Amino acid sequence: NEVKKEVVQADQGHWERVMFDEAVGDKFEYLPSKYVPGGATYKTRGVFSMPLSVEDALQCFMDFSERKLNYAKDYRDLKVEKILKNTGTLPGGLPEECIVTVALNFSGFLWLFKAFFPAQVTLRITLEKDPDQAGRYLFTQTSVTAPDWKPDGRTNRQGSFEPHPSGDPGKCLIGSFSEVPSWVPVWLMKTAMGKVKPHIKDYCDRYEQYKAMQLKAAA
Repeated sequence: NEVKKEVVQADQGHWERVMFDEAVGDKFEYLPSKYVPGGATYKTRGVFSMPLSVEDALQCFMDFSERKLNYAKDYRDLKVEKILKNTGTLPGGLPEECIVTVALNFSGFLWLFKAFFPAQVTLRITLEKDPDQAGRYLFTQTSVTAPDWKPDGRTNRQGSFEPHPSGDPGKCLIGSFSEVPSWVPVWLMKTAMGKVKPHIKDYCDRYEQYKAMQLKAAA
Protein backbone atom coordinates (compact mmCIF):
# COMPACT_ATOMS: atom_id res chain seq x y z
CA ASN A 1 0.00 0.00 0.00
CA GLU A 2 1.92 3.02 -1.28
CA VAL A 3 -0.22 5.53 0.62
CA LYS A 4 0.59 3.88 3.94
CA LYS A 5 4.28 3.63 3.03
CA GLU A 6 4.52 7.32 2.19
CA VAL A 7 2.81 8.40 5.39
CA VAL A 8 4.98 6.14 7.53
CA GLN A 9 8.21 7.18 5.81
CA ALA A 10 7.51 10.92 6.07
CA ASP A 11 8.91 12.71 9.13
CA GLN A 12 6.27 12.03 11.78
CA GLY A 13 7.66 14.53 14.29
CA HIS A 14 7.23 17.68 12.21
CA TRP A 15 3.73 17.45 10.75
CA GLU A 16 1.70 20.58 11.50
CA ARG A 17 -2.06 20.40 11.93
CA VAL A 18 -4.08 22.77 9.77
CA MET A 19 -7.59 21.49 10.48
CA PHE A 20 -9.19 18.96 12.83
CA ASP A 21 -12.91 18.33 13.31
CA GLU A 22 -13.21 15.96 16.25
CA ALA A 23 -16.95 15.50 15.72
CA VAL A 24 -16.49 13.71 12.40
CA GLY A 25 -12.78 12.87 12.48
CA ASP A 26 -11.78 15.12 9.58
CA LYS A 27 -8.18 16.31 9.69
CA PHE A 28 -5.57 17.91 7.47
CA GLU A 29 -1.84 18.32 8.12
CA TYR A 30 1.28 19.38 6.25
CA LEU A 31 4.99 18.68 6.46
CA PRO A 32 7.09 21.83 5.77
CA SER A 33 9.53 21.66 2.87
CA LYS A 34 12.54 22.04 5.19
CA TYR A 35 11.82 18.51 6.43
CA VAL A 36 11.49 17.08 2.91
CA PRO A 37 14.70 15.94 1.19
CA GLY A 38 15.71 18.53 -1.40
CA GLY A 39 13.09 21.01 -0.18
CA ALA A 40 11.41 21.23 -3.60
CA THR A 41 8.03 20.20 -2.20
CA TYR A 42 6.06 20.09 1.01
CA LYS A 43 3.70 17.23 1.81
CA THR A 44 0.07 17.23 2.85
CA ARG A 45 -2.15 14.48 4.22
CA GLY A 46 -5.77 14.41 5.23
CA VAL A 47 -8.83 12.32 6.00
CA PHE A 48 -12.35 13.53 5.24
CA SER A 49 -15.77 12.05 5.99
CA MET A 50 -18.12 12.05 2.99
CA PRO A 51 -21.95 11.84 2.99
CA LEU A 52 -21.77 9.20 0.24
CA SER A 53 -21.29 5.46 0.07
CA VAL A 54 -17.89 4.26 -1.17
CA GLU A 55 -19.40 3.39 -4.55
CA ASP A 56 -21.09 6.79 -4.93
CA ALA A 57 -17.95 8.63 -3.80
CA LEU A 58 -15.95 6.77 -6.45
CA GLN A 59 -18.47 7.79 -9.11
CA CYS A 60 -18.60 11.36 -7.84
CA PHE A 61 -14.87 12.01 -7.62
CA MET A 62 -13.16 9.46 -9.89
CA ASP A 63 -15.37 9.53 -12.98
CA PHE A 64 -13.59 11.93 -15.34
CA SER A 65 -15.86 11.38 -18.31
CA GLU A 66 -18.00 14.27 -19.57
CA ARG A 67 -20.73 13.13 -17.15
CA LYS A 68 -18.85 14.97 -14.40
CA LEU A 69 -19.66 18.31 -16.06
CA ASN A 70 -23.32 17.79 -15.09
CA TYR A 71 -22.56 18.30 -11.39
CA ALA A 72 -18.92 19.32 -10.79
CA LYS A 73 -18.40 23.08 -11.00
CA ASP A 74 -14.60 22.75 -10.76
CA TYR A 75 -14.21 21.97 -14.46
CA ARG A 76 -14.97 23.83 -17.68
CA ASP A 77 -14.15 20.84 -19.87
CA LEU A 78 -12.95 17.22 -19.63
CA LYS A 79 -11.39 15.00 -22.24
CA VAL A 80 -10.39 11.36 -21.81
CA GLU A 81 -7.20 11.13 -23.85
CA LYS A 82 -6.61 7.41 -23.44
CA ILE A 83 -7.93 4.44 -21.47
CA LEU A 84 -4.88 2.44 -20.46
CA LYS A 85 -6.69 -0.27 -18.49
CA ASN A 86 -10.33 -1.10 -17.91
CA THR A 87 -11.31 -4.60 -16.78
CA GLY A 88 -14.93 -3.58 -16.08
CA THR A 89 -14.69 -4.84 -12.49
CA LEU A 90 -14.64 -1.49 -10.65
CA PRO A 91 -17.88 0.22 -9.49
CA GLY A 92 -19.70 1.92 -12.34
CA GLY A 93 -17.26 0.48 -14.85
CA LEU A 94 -14.59 3.01 -13.90
CA PRO A 95 -11.22 2.37 -15.59
CA GLU A 96 -8.21 1.22 -13.59
CA GLU A 97 -5.92 3.60 -15.48
CA CYS A 98 -6.52 6.49 -17.86
CA ILE A 99 -5.13 9.77 -19.15
CA VAL A 100 -7.46 12.78 -18.93
CA THR A 101 -7.12 16.47 -19.71
CA VAL A 102 -9.09 18.79 -17.44
CA ALA A 103 -9.82 22.47 -18.00
CA LEU A 104 -10.26 24.03 -14.58
CA ASN A 105 -12.96 26.48 -13.61
CA PHE A 106 -11.52 28.78 -10.95
CA SER A 107 -14.86 29.67 -9.37
CA GLY A 108 -15.68 30.06 -5.69
CA PHE A 109 -12.69 29.68 -3.38
CA LEU A 110 -10.75 27.98 -6.19
CA TRP A 111 -9.93 31.44 -7.60
CA LEU A 112 -7.20 31.49 -4.93
CA PHE A 113 -5.27 28.93 -6.99
CA LYS A 114 -5.57 30.71 -10.34
CA ALA A 115 -2.16 32.41 -10.13
CA PHE A 116 -0.38 29.17 -9.22
CA PHE A 117 -1.88 26.51 -11.46
CA PRO A 118 -2.46 26.31 -15.21
CA ALA A 119 -6.00 26.51 -16.53
CA GLN A 120 -5.54 23.10 -18.14
CA VAL A 121 -3.69 20.03 -16.90
CA THR A 122 -3.33 16.44 -18.10
CA LEU A 123 -3.48 13.70 -15.45
CA ARG A 124 -2.61 10.03 -15.31
CA ILE A 125 -5.23 8.55 -12.99
CA THR A 126 -5.16 5.08 -11.48
CA LEU A 127 -7.76 3.30 -9.36
CA GLU A 128 -7.62 -0.19 -7.86
CA LYS A 129 -9.08 -2.36 -5.14
CA ASP A 130 -6.88 -2.51 -2.05
CA PRO A 131 -5.63 -6.12 -1.97
CA ASP A 132 -5.15 -5.89 1.79
CA GLN A 133 -8.49 -4.43 2.87
CA ALA A 134 -11.91 -5.40 1.54
CA GLY A 135 -14.11 -2.52 0.41
CA ARG A 136 -11.19 -0.09 0.15
CA TYR A 137 -9.95 1.50 -3.09
CA LEU A 138 -6.62 3.21 -3.80
CA PHE A 139 -6.07 6.00 -6.30
CA THR A 140 -3.31 8.18 -7.74
CA GLN A 141 -3.46 11.42 -9.74
CA THR A 142 -0.23 12.57 -11.39
CA SER A 143 0.15 15.46 -13.83
CA VAL A 144 1.86 14.42 -17.07
CA THR A 145 2.84 15.81 -20.46
CA ALA A 146 2.18 14.46 -23.95
CA PRO A 147 3.12 12.47 -25.91
CA ASP A 148 4.86 10.07 -23.51
CA TRP A 149 2.67 10.91 -20.47
CA LYS A 150 5.65 11.31 -18.14
CA PRO A 151 5.20 13.13 -14.78
CA ASP A 152 5.84 16.87 -14.94
CA GLY A 153 6.10 17.48 -11.19
CA ARG A 154 3.13 19.83 -10.85
CA THR A 155 0.65 17.43 -9.24
CA ASN A 156 1.32 14.21 -7.37
CA ARG A 157 -1.53 12.92 -5.23
CA GLN A 158 -2.56 9.53 -3.91
CA GLY A 159 -5.23 8.36 -1.56
CA SER A 160 -8.04 5.98 -0.69
CA PHE A 161 -11.79 5.52 -0.43
CA GLU A 162 -13.00 3.25 2.36
CA PRO A 163 -16.13 2.41 4.39
CA HIS A 164 -16.92 4.76 7.28
CA PRO A 165 -15.85 3.38 10.68
CA SER A 166 -19.38 4.02 12.02
CA GLY A 167 -20.67 1.30 9.72
CA ASP A 168 -23.11 3.74 8.08
CA PRO A 169 -23.35 2.53 4.45
CA GLY A 170 -24.25 6.04 3.33
CA LYS A 171 -20.91 7.46 4.46
CA CYS A 172 -17.26 6.85 3.64
CA LEU A 173 -13.78 8.19 4.30
CA ILE A 174 -11.49 9.68 1.69
CA GLY A 175 -7.80 9.84 2.57
CA SER A 176 -5.21 11.79 0.60
CA PHE A 177 -1.45 12.29 0.55
CA SER A 178 0.11 14.87 -1.76
CA GLU A 179 3.38 16.46 -2.74
CA VAL A 180 2.94 20.18 -3.35
CA PRO A 181 5.58 22.30 -5.16
CA SER A 182 7.26 24.70 -2.72
CA TRP A 183 6.36 27.67 -4.93
CA VAL A 184 2.71 27.15 -3.92
CA PRO A 185 2.47 29.21 -0.70
CA VAL A 186 1.57 27.41 2.51
CA TRP A 187 -0.77 30.29 3.43
CA LEU A 188 -2.77 29.49 0.30
CA MET A 189 -3.21 25.88 1.32
CA LYS A 190 -4.21 26.89 4.86
CA THR A 191 -6.73 29.44 3.58
CA ALA A 192 -8.25 26.91 1.19
CA MET A 193 -8.70 24.32 3.94
CA GLY A 194 -11.00 26.71 5.78
CA LYS A 195 -13.33 26.70 2.78
CA VAL A 196 -13.07 23.14 1.50
CA LYS A 197 -15.78 21.49 3.64
CA PRO A 198 -18.68 23.62 2.30
CA HIS A 199 -17.26 23.07 -1.19
CA ILE A 200 -17.22 19.29 -0.73
CA LYS A 201 -20.78 19.30 0.65
CA ASP A 202 -21.99 21.23 -2.40
CA TYR A 203 -20.07 18.86 -4.67
CA CYS A 204 -21.72 15.81 -3.09
CA ASP A 205 -25.19 17.42 -3.06
CA ARG A 206 -24.95 18.26 -6.76
CA TYR A 207 -23.82 14.70 -7.54
CA GLU A 208 -26.77 13.20 -5.66
CA GLN A 209 -29.18 15.52 -7.48
CA TYR A 210 -27.68 14.46 -10.81
CA LYS A 211 -27.87 10.79 -9.83
CA ALA A 212 -31.53 11.15 -8.82
CA MET A 213 -32.36 12.75 -12.17
CA GLN A 214 -30.59 9.93 -14.02
CA LEU A 215 -32.50 7.27 -12.06
CA LYS A 216 -35.79 9.06 -12.68
CA ALA A 217 -35.07 9.32 -16.41
CA ALA A 218 -34.24 5.60 -16.57
CA ALA A 219 -37.41 4.54 -14.70
